[in-house]
This record gives sequence, structure tokens and C-alpha cells, in this order.
Amino acid sequence: MKTTAIEQRWITSLNLIVLSLAVLILSACGGSGGAGSSPGAAPTAGLASGTIEGFGSVMVNGVKFEVEGAEVEFEHGTSVTISGATQAQHLSEGMQVEVEGSFDANGQTGTATRIIVDDELEGEIAALSTNMATGVMSFSILGQRVLAIPDATMIDAAAPLSGQLANLAAGQFVEVHGLPDGAGTIQATFIEFKAADQASFDLNAEGELELTGVITAMGTGTLSIGSQLVDTTSATIDGPLSIGTLVEVKGTLNGTTLAATLVHVEDGFDDQARIEVEGLVRNLSASQFNLNGQQVDYSSATFFGGVEGDLINGLKVEAEGPVVAGLLAATKIKFKDSFRYEGAVTEVNATTLNITTPSGGTLSMLIDPDIARVESGLDFSLNNAKLRARITNGSTLVATRVRDGGSLDSRQIFEGPVAAFNQANDRVELLDDGVGGGLVDVDTSTINDITHPSGSDFEIEDGQVSKAALYQALNVGDRVKARFDNGSWDQIEIELED
Repeated sequence: MKTTAIEQRWITSLNLIVLSLAVLILSACGGSGGAGSSPGAAPTAGLASGTIEGFGSVMVNGVKFEVEGAEVEFEHGTSVTISGATQAQHLSEGMQVEVEGSFDANGQTGTATRIIVDDELEGEIAALSTNMATGVMSFSILGQRVLAIPDATMIDAAAPLSGQLANLAAGQFVEVHGLPDGAGTIQATFIEFKAADQASFDLNAEGELELTGVITAMGTGTLSIGSQLVDTTSATIDGPLSIGTLVEVKGTLNGTTLAATLVHVEDGFDDQARIEVEGLVRNLSASQFNLNGQQVDYSSATFFGGVEGDLINGLKVEAEGPVVAGLLAATKIKFKDSFRYEGAVTEVNATTLNITTPSGGTLSMLIDPDIARVESGLDFSLNNAKLRARITNGSTLVATRVRDGGSLDSRQIFEGPVAAFNQANDRVELLDDGVGGGLVDVDTSTINDITHPSGSDFEIEDGQVSKAALYQALNVGDRVKARFDNGSWDQIEIELED
């Protein structure tokens, strides 16, 4: 994660640009100005909905929220007041939450007044299996399929799960936090153990099963979510129901039927000046899509980490903007995949692609058919590929999209988070290798500096800067795009996200 506010980084970068240009006796500086509001601007009230990414306060959607005195509200109706010292007792990395409060002027910090913990499923694990090639685990709860991705799905640290995906077992009752794709599958972000069996679960004070999914069929007093039949005759229903509506259902099993006590329509948020929502795109159209029940208009949005043409159903994104009359008018759309690549790949088998880095290393990319969107008819011996992926363990990545990248040539483009950098050694390393370095080693000594006749190939958001300015602005965790062409690195750019 970023350790310095972007506004301050821009100020530092622009000061260095001015100094470099003064040396060259240039008359003007191109590019946009600094980010954000003026110092001392009042915080903006709003809400962030997404995955807890880390602590030291609570990180959601890249924003660090102070939580001292905030109320944490759980699905089963209980609430607690937390402090920075007690947050770990109630919150875990990977949980899905809604953080209500305010955003500071820098956009990177805020203050939480209420945190709503919002899981997707609670029930018994069935049909458990593991893809031995990719390590992705699959199981079902109440007819919804759950995918657990190694090192991308956080596991309850307490026994019996002990933080290990391998300790999940059929018959266990668990709570699943994750991202529904609208097609009956939830990509899990956190799994918490609840009970070893039905009898133990029935003694649990929470007492109810929970199911989140899209209505696939309706009858008199019933509805179906995937293969799960739901009896709604005794349920409280808080919104209009129709096929295709995303709902949360609570209830108990009567045989194989879920007897609902509550059917809650996931229809988005009330009007607010600023909302940040993370999720998997569904119901994509020419100008709108849906994220976890929130309808998003992206027609006027600026895209970060990709372009509008990259949008597809099932892709993980974050949308930011005001909500007016129930519609989020997005000003920003951020693609949430950790890694992008364009260039040559080697097809090892049906589930694995290898990327050879310029320094001779190998990145392995697993293609799980339940996660990756793969363009048909690709011939990797003739064409470059355009890849998006999530970082898992070691040098392994899990593909989320594989596309044709055009005619095969020598160019490679790597885009991902900075793991380490050293200006004295002319090195920027991308993708954390887990031992203090990166998986992709970018040699900046071959990249044109600002004194080059054709201009600098060091950039911050498409604005040319000196090498010194780029390194001064750089932080571990920043998203960087670097290009290798004709045998050398020839461009590097910091991609700011706010």
C-alpha cells in the first residue's frame, strides 16, 4: 500500500520537474497540476464498500480509516465499539465491509464512524474439491459455488482452520466473505470457521443460515437462487423481487428447502456525495454495470489501470463517485487486478502460461476456467498476449483475462506494484517475491532522462519527469508500468490511482 499521500507526492514531483526544466531554460511545464483539494479543506462524508486490505487503522479501497470509537455492526444484530487496540478482535483482513464516515481532502485517509461487516454466505461446506494444477479450491454452500484462491483468500487464523486453506473440510459450517459474480459463484476473500457439524451450529447464538445470490426462478411463495429453493411465505421481504435481482436471504433448512425469515434486496446505497464500491462487474452495458447490487454509470468516468474497452462481466473493479437517485455516477473506475502484461508467452499446458522476464526469470500464470476469461482461438506461437492476473504465492499468478495482443514481436510491457527500488543501482523491482525483492527487475539505466534530445521516458501519469523526480516520488506499493523493447528497458511510468 502507498505510504505517502498522493497530493504530497505530486507536490514533490512537480518541484523537481520545475528544477529540471529550469536547468534546461525551458519556458513552460506541461501536464496536469497537483491532485486533490487545498490544504485544510473540510472532510467529505461518504462510504467505502469493499475488502479489508490491511490494518494500522483499517484499509479499504486504498483508504486508511481511523477507527477509534467507531461502531462495528455484525450481520446477526450485535455491535461493538472498537479502538485501534481492539480492532483485531473483531475485524480480519479479507472481510467484506461497509465503512461509513468521512474522507479527508487527500483522498487517502478518513475517519470511520460505523463499520458494517457484510458476509455473503453462512452454512455447510459440500462438494469440496481442489484443482491440483492451480490450487484453487471449490465447494458449495446452499447451492452457491465458492472459489477459494491460494493466498488471495484469507483463512480464519484460529483452530481448526489455522489460516490454512487445506484445513477446510466437507461438513464444516463456515462464514464466507467474497465477491459474487452474478452467475452463481462467489470468489471468497475471507473464510471463518463457525461449527464442526449441524448440531454444533444449531447451538450457535447466531442461529441462521445465510445466502447471497441472484434470483434465478420464482413461484408462489418460493424463489430459487441457483439450485437452492427458498420458501418465502414467512419471510420479511424488504424490496421488489424479480428474476435477476441480487438478494440476501436468512433462514433455516426445512429438509433441503431454505425457510426464509428475511429476504433483503441488494439494491445499492442511499444518495451520498462520495461512494467507493468494489466488486465483480455484472450486467455490463454500453454505459452501466452493477457491482454487488449498486448500479453504476461509467459513461463519464476516468479509468485507472486499464481502459473502458477492458471492461467485461466478472472483472474486479472499484467505482467511485456520488450516488444520486440510487445511481452511482462514477468519476473513477479502478481495475483491481494486481498485474498486467503484454508480450510473448509460452503455453506450458492447458492451465499454465510462462512469461520469461528480460532478466531471465520465469513468471508462471495459472489459468483456472472458473476465474479467467480467455479469448477463443489464441495461438501463442504467432501472437503476443494481453494478460491480467492476481498475485498469489511466490512467482505464481492466477489469470483473470487472456486476450490477443497482436503480432508476435520483442516488446514486453509489465504493470504491477513496486516491491523494492534503489536509484543508486538503477533498479525498480515489481511484484513482491516474498523475500524482500521483486519478480520483475527493471533496469532504469537504459531509459532516456529529461536531458535527452527526444525528451524523458520517465513519466508520472503521462507527464515527462527526470529520473531523480520519478525516484523521489516512488513508493513501495505504487503501480508502475515499464516497457522492454529491442533488448533494453526504454520507458517507466508511475500510474497514480487517485
